[in-house]
Amino acid sequence: MARVRFENKRVNMSKLSQFGFEPNQNGQYQFRTLIMQGQFEMIIELNTDGSLNTTLTDTTTSEVYVLHLTSQAHGQFVGQVAQAYQDVLYNIE
Repeated sequence: MARVRFENKRVNMSKLSQFGFEPNQNGQYQFRTLIMQGQFEMIIELNTDGSLNTTLTDTTTSEVYVLHLTSQAHGQFVGQVAQAYQDVLYNIE
């Protein structure tokens, strides 16, 4: 899981549901999407402080994927995953 904070941004609560965020059991808002042609599910939870928790899960193995978060990981595939992950975050921002 990674924690993301958008600098100098505030949450627009009226647009959360329009974007696809739904309330979960914990009273937080959650958004789910598939990236990389469905190879990964990205789950984004909005925290009360406005930050986001993100989890990327391999849909084949159901294991959490973290290589896109480390600077030591290199390669074309890791780069594609990292770009798809960032694209979702940019759309939310």
